[in-house]
Amino acid sequence: MSDKVLDFLGQTIMHKVRDVTISNIDMIINGKMKGDEAKAIREMLVDFNPKQIEILKRIIPRIVDRTLHNFLWMIEQEDDIDLLINSESGFLSAKELSDGLTGELYS
Repeated sequence: MSDKVLDFLGQTIMHKVRDVTISNIDMIINGKMKGDEAKAIREMLVDFNPKQIEILKRIIPRIVDRTLHNFLWMIEQEDDIDLLINSESGFLSAKELSDGLTGELYS
């Protein structure tokens, strides 16, 4: 049961947070998003050459991964913060189910 719940948490974080964030930034860089924020970001990148843009695209996933890692580490370390997952048996503590939330990110 705990593996199933942790798998759900991990898949949700990876697909609905990590992947969506990276995809949105790629769409901004590629000109496929048209909002004010997207326009402002593209204006900041106007002087970047293709190699610099490629480097930026390779760095962004690492930044997102590091942010998720630090977020999960913070949950692990802070006694007053927990992450509850609604399961068939009620709300379960991610901290209690996992032997290390940051490790779940990579498995």
